[in-house]
Amino acid sequence: MKGTFSEGFLNEPKVWIGQWWVAGDERCRASGRLIYDPGEAILLEIDGSLGASDNSTMVIHGRPGGLPVTVWVNTIPGSRSVGPNPSENGRFEYIYVATMALAGMLVESQSQVAFDSVAIEVEHLGSLLPDEMTALQFKLEDGEPSFALTEIDDLQAEVGDYRYSLIHQLVHSFVPERLTSSFVAYMRDQPAILIEGEFSIANALEQARLVRSLVSFITGQRCGWLSLTLFDDDTLPAVSGCSLFMRFSPLGNPDAMDVGWSWNLFSLSDFPFDLLMPAWAATWAKYSAACGMLFALRDTDETYPEHRLISAVAAAEAMCGELGIKNRFGASELKRIKKTIMDSIPPEHRCWVEEQIQPRYSLRLRLEKMYERLPEFVRSDLDMDVHQWIDPSVKARDEIAHQGRTVMAATESNRLANITEAVITLIIMHDLGCTEEQFSKSLHQSGRLRIKQVRQEASHGTE
Repeated sequence: MKGTFSEGFLNEPKVWIGQWWVAGDERCRASGRLIYDPGEAILLEIDGSLGASDNSTMVIHGRPGGLPVTVWVNTIPGSRSVGPNPSENGRFEYIYVATMALAGMLVESQSQVAFDSVAIEVEHLGSLLPDEMTALQFKLEDGEPSFALTEIDDLQAEVGDYRYSLIHQLVHSFVPERLTSSFVAYMRDQPAILIEGEFSIANALEQARLVRSLVSFITGQRCGWLSLTLFDDDTLPAVSGCSLFMRFSPLGNPDAMDVGWSWNLFSLSDFPFDLLMPAWAATWAKYSAACGMLFALRDTDETYPEHRLISAVAAAEAMCGELGIKNRFGASELKRIKKTIMDSIPPEHRCWVEEQIQPRYSLRLRLEKMYERLPEFVRSDLDMDVHQWIDPSVKARDEIAHQGRTVMAATESNRLANITEAVITLIIMHDLGCTEEQFSKSLHQSGRLRIKQVRQEASHGTE
């Protein structure tokens, strides 16, 4: 399956061979090759050395095969000798470990505004589209199944200074048949997000993270990037573009099947694209830390219950801070309380007592207040005793954080982590502006937030 915008997808290895030089000093060139090994490394192997830099990274330019390429490398290279006799006729090859490469343009820095649009392909993005919003639709004609191509308008949204478009692309995939050496070819609608505005690489990565986080939140999947392509003119995306490659980036599978609708929190038929994107941008700006821990929690299997519980409670604590659930007292009131207490105890005990007087609500109270932020109709639907979730969560968290272990069983720790994840998810949905109907659909139909399951978890019972 070929990449839609770029030379290929991020999960495909690549090699560029040509001349390379430090940005701004094209006179001192060296031959070499840039190797992109997806998920592992980006290495620039140079015959000789391009020198070092006083900065933490060095920008290197090249034109392998006439293609302009910019590489960001660590300034301390590793070296290895190549050849049968390095001391006489062998050559020395320097290997620079790169963090990022841009194929298609020479730029001076990641903050340089040089682009006017970016195309982002994300794994499982198609899961957000109901059947009636896809360009390839399933139909029954005279009892026989068939597929029909349908012209679908691109969805539009305004997010700050950027214009988002969800565009449709028909691509071919090849999937191996089980127990055979054959492949099955099929056509699919693979949507992408095209964002127009003024971009640097740093800006583009921020928008790519925003899109990926939205798809991951709705689908409950890891959702790696398929491709990140930047454009510097008004030509169509299929005509030209600069592909961005990173050493550490979440890689998606272009041939992965989309998540079933019953697992998603909602779809674009429930929450229109033009409303969802600005709402998610505001929510992500507010809860990015909590969401990041929530996504990491999903990536951790249940054989690590302590890590899952600590991550879940930490995500809840981060959310409490953004909800304004922080301090019981103001600064002036706290100062007055401390003075009153300090004046009434012996001097030798004052230091210890002063350390115990904190303005912050206890973790138990913060979690209670966080749960109270849910709409009343959601709490009524859940109908769970929050103390059966909060009290053991706080106890286990304190044991792990302060004693290094907990006597709580693994199944219990995972149960508490799952409840915490569900509560955080519901609060984010509330902040997005989900309606009562959307909440009801998620709570009663989504495979992730079924009321029966959450209630069972909270009551620690089974039906």
